[in-house]
Amino acid sequence: MKYIVNNIEINNFTKKRYYTNNRFIILFSIIITSITIIFFKITILQLFNTKQLIQKSDLISSRIQLEPNSRGIIKDRSGNILALSIPVNNISIDPKFFLKKKLL
Repeated sequence: MKYIVNNIEINNFTKKRYYTNNRFIILFSIIITSITIIFFKITILQLFNTKQLIQKSDLISSRIQLEPNSRGIIKDRSGNILALSIPVNNISIDPKFFLKKKLL
């Protein structure tokens, strides 16, 4: 539709101007900046501090703890010891090796 006011033609369909909200622009820029900073930090960690981070993770995740292993004492009803674990030193001889040395 067209309206005529004071010899000026005015269209009913005028162009709408879109205004972006300043808060939206600020929030969007903060989000993009934080994502960029996080990506940059991850890149630095992956490329430059690799050995140090691997050592730290190994210290956290793996531990070596020596514990003496004893099988325990086996007792009967009255408390008498039936079996006891004691350290033993073993000596073994390989017959093939022993016979070869003796034959030479």
